[in-house]
Amino acid sequence: MTIVVKRPPTLLAARACPGVWVKVTGRSNYTLRVRSYDMVTNRLIGEDTFSIDKDPWEYVVYWATPESRSVMLAVLEVVDSAGNVVEKWSVPFLYVPDAQMVSLPSSDYDVVYMSKIAAVTKFESKTGTVFLDDMLIVLVRRPGYMALYDGTRKVLEVTGKSAVIPLVFSIRRDIARALANYIDNSSVADVVYKAPELLDVIGAAALVKQICETVKFTNFSATPLFPSPTDEYIRVYVTFYADLHSPLDWWGIVRVIAGVGAIAAGAVLITASLGAGAPLGVPTIIGGLSMAAGAIVIWDTAVSENPMPVREQAAVIVETALAQMKNYRDQLEQYLNQLVSQGKITADEKDTIMRYVDSIIGIAEVALRDLQKLIDAAYESGKRSMYPWIVVAWLVGVVLGSLMAQRAARGA
Repeated sequence: MTIVVKRPPTLLAARACPGVWVKVTGRSNYTLRVRSYDMVTNRLIGEDTFSIDKDPWEYVVYWATPESRSVMLAVLEVVDSAGNVVEKWSVPFLYVPDAQMVSLPSSDYDVVYMSKIAAVTKFESKTGTVFLDDMLIVLVRRPGYMALYDGTRKVLEVTGKSAVIPLVFSIRRDIARALANYIDNSSVADVVYKAPELLDVIGAAALVKQICETVKFTNFSATPLFPSPTDEYIRVYVTFYADLHSPLDWWGIVRVIAGVGAIAAGAVLITASLGAGAPLGVPTIIGGLSMAAGAIVIWDTAVSENPMPVREQAAVIVETALAQMKNYRDQLEQYLNQLVSQGKITADEKDTIMRYVDSIIGIAEVALRDLQKLIDAAYESGKRSMYPWIVVAWLVGVVLGSLMAQRAARGA
């Protein structure tokens, strides 16, 4: 008793309805119901039914699509004569009918499509074509090469052995306010509820905590930037290391970007789901999240072969990240003092916020310092046996990696 889909839809870059072969076994005399939903508006787009008159039963089914881009949910349901669902299959797919098609130099590229809404990620291997659309963040890779697109705009392109890549995620403030849903301290949440002016700035700190806790691979630092009163965006800086020939690093990069994008996408959907449909509109929603790349440092050798470049770059990244965090904290405290003087929060409530933010910053500072000490110690000792542990520290997370490396050093 099984529903088998030959090639589930992943990305549709045409004004059409995806059709695939479907096989159903062990369900003769039942009905197959085919439905498609718009995941942004939560609307049923189309429905069709088929009588399963033999075992196994095979047929080409089609899922209806809307007029414009969205993230769709393809659903198959086997129902009995009373309409009860006895078996179900579903998968999301990206619908971008007006996507720009770009031909790649060869057919040996891997492509990952990450939606800015609904947090859906799709992978395509060994392809010579990539589709670009404003709804998508797209990563293109082959050994020694990587490119990142935000919509149709190329954010970065790197060629070499390894690199440290800083990215800036900009989240429009009306959407960033929804990031307050990630605050995991009830006392802090109570203060933010009392003073909604804090929704986005404290939400940015909560976002950084989410990144540090959920995005482990290759993540080196994550810091928020305190916005000015006239700034329309909340900005978060994320830096990661990548061996451009390593499959593990390749998926690590995807996890960094998709992880941050998923957190933002979740906030986007929360915002979009207020009331019926999506009052902001899909174009407005996807315009609320954008990316840019900072100065990229590229090497022709891997970290395990020569730690010196990483040692130098690590010092720069650590000091930059610590300065950003200190600046964020100082400006936040000034802002909280203004709210206290205006009677919007109390001095005790200000202290509650500052303790929460200080705990996040403190964890990040310790992790950054520990990793820098680890890299410095490995370089000074000249122990090649420690170099692989440096790579581990980059790949599996700053804190965990540092602990493993220090344990290895003690046993050396």
